[in-house]
Amino acid sequence: MTVSFKPAKRENVPLLIGLDGASGSGKTYTALELATGIAEEIGRVQGREGRIFGIDTERGRMLHYADFFKFMHGEIEPPFRPQAYLDALEACERAQADVVVVDSFSHEWEGEGGVREWADQLEAGGTRSPANWKEPKLAHKRLVNKMLAMRPHIIVCMRAEEKMRVENVPQLNADGTPKMWNNKPSMKMVITPAAELEVKDRWVPICEKRFPFEITTSLLLTPDQPGVPIPRKLQRQHMPFFPEGQRISREAGRQLAAWAMGGAASSLPTPGGTGDLTLAEAREDMIEAGSLAELEAVWKRRAMAPHREVLQPELERLKSQFAQATRQPDPHPQYQGTADGYDGV
Repeated sequence: MTVSFKPAKRENVPLLIGLDGASGSGKTYTALELATGIAEEIGRVQGREGRIFGIDTERGRMLHYADFFKFMHGEIEPPFRPQAYLDALEACERAQADVVVVDSFSHEWEGEGGVREWADQLEAGGTRSPANWKEPKLAHKRLVNKMLAMRPHIIVCMRAEEKMRVENVPQLNADGTPKMWNNKPSMKMVITPAAELEVKDRWVPICEKRFPFEITTSLLLTPDQPGVPIPRKLQRQHMPFFPEGQRISREAGRQLAAWAMGGAASSLPTPGGTGDLTLAEAREDMIEAGSLAELEAVWKRRAMAPHREVLQPELERLKSQFAQATRQPDPHPQYQGTADGYDGV
């Protein structure tokens, strides 16, 4: 097989965007607002009207917003097999959709007749685990692969549920050394209630666990601030499209569409450069520092100047963490190494 190469150029990049959140967080409205911006920009460039298609799994709930947005509407009924989603998406593609909103993608995993219930039905019919998962997971994989290869941009809405954190951590002696039992580190189970976790860890999207890694942009919405995104996965070049603390707007959709078509490059920040940083970018750069020296170097950058007053408490917290780490002996010296090493349970 012969492979040909040409200069890299960003053009016609398909977007797969995920919005997840609890009931009342504004997922459907926000998805349609974002889709409208994307479709308007595509239509403007091509000299026609943009085309939005909505795939509704919640008994017509998307129609509540028909007075505010112009879109084609279709429903999926149970069972919510991956093939049902695939058929609907292919119908949208044949109809020359510019952007497709899927509300809700969670039914494909946990809804009536979805992947999990399908696996349970196979097990009840005599197919023992893990063989009962083979067919449902293959169907899910085919769906995701198709979504990644489709021409239209896709926005999926997913429900999110609160989750506590359960983890095993080493027990330590008073001097900081690990407690041992049968020549192995003694572990204890620690349960952190959902209310005590950071918002992104507290709310977990209902979907197959690997699916979030396939998404281009993943944003969490919460009921206390509907439509205001908390980024789960957001490329640096897309950060300016979603100003911190502001609701997602049609303008964000227009900017995403322009970027996907190869435009808007001049307004994008240069990674590692000295241009303007948003507050979120500045905080992210501080958190990613692997040592006290790296943290201080980040803090001294010219681009940090507008945010130093707000981020001063964050600086002190991180400095305290680095200082504490240098005082405590490492219970696992075999993992010592670069700042890129895994540090966690």
